[in-house]
Amino acid sequence: MEIQRKQTLQVKGQFLPNFNQYGIIDRDFLIRQIKLQLQDNPYPVNTAGWTRRTIEIKTLVEEVKLSHWQSQFLNELKHLGVNDVDLWHGSHIIVQDDGVLYSRWSRMTQAIRRVSSHYKKSKVRQYGLPFGTYQFLFGKTSPHGCSWFQMEAHAFNPQAIIQDPRNGLGIVLEHGEDFLKYRITGENVGPFGFSPHTETNNPIILPFTNVSRRYLTNTSKPVTRQKTAVSKGLKLKRPIRTF
Repeated sequence: MEIQRKQTLQVKGQFLPNFNQYGIIDRDFLIRQIKLQLQDNPYPVNTAGWTRRTIEIKTLVEEVKLSHWQSQFLNELKHLGVNDVDLWHGSHIIVQDDGVLYSRWSRMTQAIRRVSSHYKKSKVRQYGLPFGTYQFLFGKTSPHGCSWFQMEAHAFNPQAIIQDPRNGLGIVLEHGEDFLKYRITGENVGPFGFSPHTETNNPIILPFTNVSRRYLTNTSKPVTRQKTAVSKGLKLKRPIRTF
């Protein structure tokens, strides 16, 4: 029997197999549903939208019922220059810090070892910090590179299936759904919306300022910093906005 070739659909440069012929899923229906979600949780493109979305996210974060360490951690991110919209919409963010933040965060007792599709050539362990059903994923761009992170709507953690088969499997499957959303839209999927700032498309790159260094030093014991060069080729840039 002749094996039919998989047909693909191109949307914003991404490809999704045509599962219709296998009787697995209605591809067109899936695309319509995901586009509707994108319309409901878009990335702001003007001042009014940015202000409105910031207020909405603050309300949503309150419903997460953060613990003390989680609140402190989010405050730390604000001192790095990370805003609520980019964080909770899942923007991919790189900090030019020689890996200082990675060293600091990976030592936290709450850090869980993770695997992901990001920076496969880096060969640096990746970690996740839990925020309810959401997870803060972070790693390094290279062994001697910069810290990177993004907030995920659902974490990919196979160990969760062993620890809690029912809920763990559900979260892993939802992570797979988020991956499909990414493939269709070309945008990252955060807990409260989508973001055009991905690892491969206009990631947000922030400087590691003296203000950030002083804040980290004053809030806890400073992390020993290795004298390594900042990854080459990373230019400072903020999200390109039209306002």
